[in-house]
Amino acid sequence: MNKILISAAAVLLGAGVSAAKAPVVNVEGIVINAVDAAISDDNNLLVSMDFDLSKVKIKSNQEYIITPVVTNGTDAVLLQPVTFAGRNRYYYHERNGQDNAFLVRNGKSAVYKYRQSVPMQAWMNHARIDYNVEIDGCCNEPKANVTDGPLAYIDNGPKTFMADFVYIPPKAEGPKVRELQGSAFIDFVVNRTEINADYRNNPRELAKITETIDAVRNDKDVTITKMSIKGFASPEGPYANNERLAKGRTIALKDYVRQLYNFPESIMHTAYEPEDWAGLRKYVAESNIDNREGILAIIDSDLAPDAKDAKIKKTYPTQYAFLLANEYPALRHSDYVVEYEVRSYHDVAEILEVMKTAPGKLDLNEFYVAANSFPIGSDQYNEVFDIAVRMYPNDPVANLNAANAAMSRGDLTSAARFLDKAGKSDDVSYAKGILASLKGDYDAAEEIFIALPNMQQAGKALEQVRALKNNTGVKVVKNNK
Repeated sequence: MNKILISAAAVLLGAGVSAAKAPVVNVEGIVINAVDAAISDDNNLLVSMDFDLSKVKIKSNQEYIITPVVTNGTDAVLLQPVTFAGRNRYYYHERNGQDNAFLVRNGKSAVYKYRQSVPMQAWMNHARIDYNVEIDGCCNEPKANVTDGPLAYIDNGPKTFMADFVYIPPKAEGPKVRELQGSAFIDFVVNRTEINADYRNNPRELAKITETIDAVRNDKDVTITKMSIKGFASPEGPYANNERLAKGRTIALKDYVRQLYNFPESIMHTAYEPEDWAGLRKYVAESNIDNREGILAIIDSDLAPDAKDAKIKKTYPTQYAFLLANEYPALRHSDYVVEYEVRSYHDVAEILEVMKTAPGKLDLNEFYVAANSFPIGSDQYNEVFDIAVRMYPNDPVANLNAANAAMSRGDLTSAARFLDKAGKSDDVSYAKGILASLKGDYDAAEEIFIALPNMQQAGKALEQVRALKNNTGVKVVKNNK
């Protein structure tokens, strides 16, 4: 039979004691204890309890008829009643053929063990066991009826860990500095440093820079704080000349941007790399070019830049010609970064609107404020933390809160991935214990929670885990019928 998980307490008949309280023993009362229930393998509900008669005295012409009841508040099934009778009433029932199995003479037995079964119904999986007492006498004495309970609650549902998730409020970021970056390939006349905006592909390449700046400059919520440009030249030709070109062309581009937007000199920053050997190495390493390893060995050598270029040209002339035509032009580029500061948001409605249109403008604390405008654990609440971790994929707090949100919706795989990036703290350890509990790994969870003696939530979770470990759920045995 399948063991049902029930909560039960001994109950004093007629005393009105609830199942959650300890029994009040009274010399005139019958005490009910050891209440239990199970489901047999032929799908019957088996109810058992003990009636302690050791402290009750029933008058000779009096009887107590006790009827256990299985009910969920709407449906109800009355079980076989048992009669506890005084001497005269006992013999009266015997003469009239009452089932002796459910007829007990007071004083003959200290404990009566009640056992009864009824066909199992679906609603009984979540029900309670109540009882009704009818006190009867003789000589036209009025009957007394007492209905009380519950004796026990039946809970045949699956046992699961009830998680208490701990979300961490992030620290306010302070100034919210963001950046946009890109690369432009400005064409210059050979050996010249002046910018011609209409030359070759320059309209397109200069538009990359202006579109990036405009995307920030036209936003009323942000202020541009820094514009950085770094120019690179390709390795062919004398190093000194390449240095002159890289420096001069970078300054020319800076002046072009500054004049176009009237930026103050203080926010403009420049740097240059005379020859982009790192870019060349990356291209060669990722290509299938012939003699790749030999070319890489020259690039990685301690030779001076001009000597490197000359050796590649002499040793691998075919590959050098290919690189000169196909890769060197891409090594002449200007990398730019637009840094800007986003204002803070305090109004929840405004934060939610920004989250829809430009979530990257919010810091983690603002995401946290948005989340807490929704019921904890709701879809909207969890969605906020999902967006936050997409904006801050490497932040420990963002990953911890996202892990909690994932666990609350049952996505344990994502939760584990987030926890791997959440760092180390008691809160992270606790979340890992919750994850282990939800996976049913109670041994691992118990070990984690034990290691957090000063965390209240961990103590409560430990109690749950130990209760679940000691409760194997449904136990199947053969019906004795």
